[in-house]
Amino acid sequence: MRILVFDYADIYDFEKEFVNNEDDFYAKIIEKKYDVIILNFDFYPSLVEIKKFLADDIIIIFVCKICDEFIYKKALSVANYCYSYDELYKLKIRLEYLEKKVIKLKSRVFKYKNFIFNLSTNQLYQDSKPLRLTKAESDILAILIKNRNKYLSKEDIAAMSESIDSINSIKVIISSLRKLGFEIENVKNLGYKLKEEK
Repeated sequence: MRILVFDYADIYDFEKEFVNNEDDFYAKIIEKKYDVIILNFDFYPSLVEIKKFLADDIIIIFVCKICDEFIYKKALSVANYCYSYDELYKLKIRLEYLEKKVIKLKSRVFKYKNFIFNLSTNQLYQDSKPLRLTKAESDILAILIKNRNKYLSKEDIAAMSESIDSINSIKVIISSLRKLGFEIENVKNLGYKLKEEK
């Protein structure tokens, strides 16, 4: 689990990346994908500014000297949790729990370029916004993702899908997925395969 901490001082005894100024914070957010962001409540305005650019699945946690009712309500308007510095032991326990959750979630979520595909719901997101796919498109995309280490013939795909009317429609559906931005190889006598990101 990747954790970024944005605070004045590094008082955290767990594995993370640490920054203590806004420039570094913005650079890290742009440069890398984090599962959890922990930041001092003083940086609330910074988070509000960049929140719209963060993926929906990032867990955000505020820390502050005193987490009174006013701060708690304000923090939860943009974040998932809020702890006082006296409660860092709770934060550590929360991270242990989240790590298990993130590992489980990652096994059901496939990331590709600026896409996220939820294999539990067959829902595709681009830049954190849901995209509408036909049942056949989401079926074939799920099949290609689950079998991305091998080539699948049209017959293989048709056998695995519940929504394919005819083998001929597979080519059209693959073409639609390519137009969205998925690189799908087609090798003669082998079939289709989702190309891995470089």
